[in-house]
Amino acid sequence: MGKYESSSCVRRVKNSVGEETYSLWRGIPVVKKKIMKNTSNTPPQARQRTCFAEAYNQSELFTPASEAGEKSLPRTQTPQAAFMGMNANLEVIAVSEEPDEKGKYQTTVNYPKIRCSKGRLRIPRGIAVTADAEGRTLNFSHAVEGNGPDRNSTDKVYALVVEPEAWDSELFDLGTRAESEPVQVALPDFWDMAAIHIYVFVVSANGKSASDSLYLTAE
Repeated sequence: MGKYESSSCVRRVKNSVGEETYSLWRGIPVVKKKIMKNTSNTPPQARQRTCFAEAYNQSELFTPASEAGEKSLPRTQTPQAAFMGMNANLEVIAVSEEPDEKGKYQTTVNYPKIRCSKGRLRIPRGIAVTADAEGRTLNFSHAVEGNGPDRNSTDKVYALVVEPEAWDSELFDLGTRAESEPVQVALPDFWDMAAIHIYVFVVSANGKSASDSLYLTAE
């Protein structure tokens, strides 16, 4: 895919001309060359395609986090594309070396390796979570912080909780970096508490900066 300079002639072109397709992508005129035949049939290529397909599926669970940090992304990058860029690799999405009897490669998602946010801001010091399995709640706490290098007291702290078996997720607002009170959140009744995965990250008050995500294990 490449950019092109719009002209009075090109502006009249719609859809495809020969092997090229003209379109707008996030307001930018682009031209894409059609792939008439897929010749990528080697096992490594098939495994990589399987990895990308599974990362695409997983991006649905992580959409709430992607949307919270959307303003921090480059203007031409969608939240889904950002997630794919961080996670569409064999370290995160493991793919079997050989296909099964149906010719399908099997995938295993390494959830602790998934990243759902990326940026220069710092995660609050001492952030931790405890779980109450009977009450189906999580309790988050962190050290109180003011302004400093790569942090502001007004930064918003978020927790994304993912339950893959139920194919569900929920984003929780944990307040600002400067707030001292622990935050308790309740999880849906149909979730398996033993199956959840917890990620925390920070977004600036104006939404234009974010932190890398941090995977937490509940105590």
